[in-house]
Amino acid sequence: NCGATVATYVMNLGAADKDIGTGTVVRFVFKMATSSDSADDQETVQFQIVTSENADLSAGVVIASTAALAQADLTEGTKHQLTLPEGVTLDQYIGVQAVVATSNTTAGTYWAYVEAN
Repeated sequence: NCGATVATYVMNLGAADKDIGTGTVVRFVFKMATSSDSADDQETVQFQIVTSENADLSAGVVIASTAALAQADLTEGTKHQLTLPEGVTLDQYIGVQAVVATSNTTAGTYWAYVEAN
């Protein structure tokens, strides 16, 4: 359905204003487990990193986001990455969400994970 879908897994940083990547590049990777689809093939999905004072990410602040990705960019196995911006102030919780627009999806799942190097 159109709108934001918050991930099931949210990281509790234990406290606000915690720096989780001093001197390290932290990437959030979104990998399509199955291809996205919609009845009219017009859906778009935007992946976002969100921080919030609330465990359910309500009242969250988007700190990074992809462009709106078309169905052709959301096929099984494709990856999209977002780098955690340096110097960003984080609340106690950080997580990811997918924002579906244009038309409702009828299929498609993704995995999200964190890489640091």
